[in-house]
Amino acid sequence: MSSQNPNSNYNEITSGLLSELNNTIKKLSLLNVEVEQNLILKENHELTVDLCLQLERVFKFGLKDIGFFSTTAFWDYVQKIDSCVPKDEEQKIKLLIKRVKDSARSNIGRGRIFIRFLLNEGSFEKIVSSLVYNKPLTNKYYTSYSILSNEEHVSIFLSLVQGLKSLKFDLLLRDKKVDNAEYWDLMKDKIHQLKREKSFSEPIITNHNLNNSHHNEAQNVSAKIQLNNYNNNNN
Repeated sequence: MSSQNPNSNYNEITSGLLSELNNTIKKLSLLNVEVEQNLILKENHELTVDLCLQLERVFKFGLKDIGFFSTTAFWDYVQKIDSCVPKDEEQKIKLLIKRVKDSARSNIGRGRIFIRFLLNEGSFEKIVSSLVYNKPLTNKYYTSYSILSNEEHVSIFLSLVQGLKSLKFDLLLRDKKVDNAEYWDLMKDKIHQLKREKSFSEPIITNHNLNNSHHNEAQNVSAKIQLNNYNNNNN
C-alpha cells in the first residue's frame, strides 16, 4: 500500500490557483487586443472580479495565523511593504498604506483595497516582488507550501502578473461592502443584475491606442510554459 505524498494536495491547490489566474489574465489580454483599444477595467467587470478574487486567494493560501488577539489577514503582511522598498520610496509607500487603512474598516477589506490600489497604479508585480524577495518577512507570514514563499511557485506567479502591466484599471477605492465576508458573492450578484439590464459592459471601453498587446502576449506565453512545466513535473 503506497502512502500519499502529503504535499500532493498543496501542489494541486497551487496548480489550480495559478491556472485560474493564467486563464483570467489571458482572457483580459485577448479582450484588450480584440477590441483594438485599451480597456479601462472597472470593478463591475466580471473578469476584474475574477482577477481580484484570484489574487486574494493567492495571498491567503498558506498564510500563517500568528496573531495573538485577532486572526491574521494578508493585510498584516502586505502593509509591511515600507520595509521592503528603497529609502527614496518609503514615504510614497507609507502614504499608500495610510490611504488603504482609511479606505476600509477591517483588515480583510484593507487587503482587497490594497490589491485595487496596485492594479490602478500598474505596480502590482513591482510591489509584490519587493515583498516576496524579503524572505524573512515572507517566511514569517507564510508556510513552505504557499505560493509566495516557494521560489518556483512565486516565480510563475510573478511571470503571470507581469501581464497586468499592459492593462488599465480604474477601480473604486472606497466600497461600503468591501469588509463583508460575502463580498465576492455580492459582487457577482451585482454583475449578473447589470448583465440582465444590458448595461454592464458599456463604461469600460475608452479610445486610447493599444501599444503593448504583443509584448503582453509574449509574457503570457512565457508564463504559460512555466506553468505547464510545473504541472507536468507534479503529475
